[in-house]
Amino acid sequence: MTTWHGTATNSTQSATPRNCTSAAIGATAPCAAGYRSGSWVADDLYVRSAFGPDGGWYRNAMRDNTARIRADGVETDVTLHLTNDPATNAAVEAAYKAKYRNQPAALEPMVANTAAETTVRLDAAG
Repeated sequence: MTTWHGTATNSTQSATPRNCTSAAIGATAPCAAGYRSGSWVADDLYVRSAFGPDGGWYRNAMRDNTARIRADGVETDVTLHLTNDPATNAAVEAAYKAKYRNQPAALEPMVANTAAETTVRLDAAG
């Protein structure tokens, strides 16, 4: 289980609260990337690249498996862990389907095979 604490603000405020629906994620600080949507599975946060391995943020972040995330005003460094486990990928897909059940255009790229192969778990760095 990952413990999320905001390092940039030295607070104990959750950097990725469960009610947060999107977060900015970028390969370098400060986090200036566009918003990405993650999905919670159990106590872990997962993200996928809607553009598969060719997605810009994904390519850049996977160079050293690190990124910076901003959610609810807290910005922190994270490490990325590629997930190849079929059960985890199925759970992440189910979470995306639940999240985007009324938005088929947003759901379609997130459950495509190319997106599934980019599923990464975000862990608070440090």
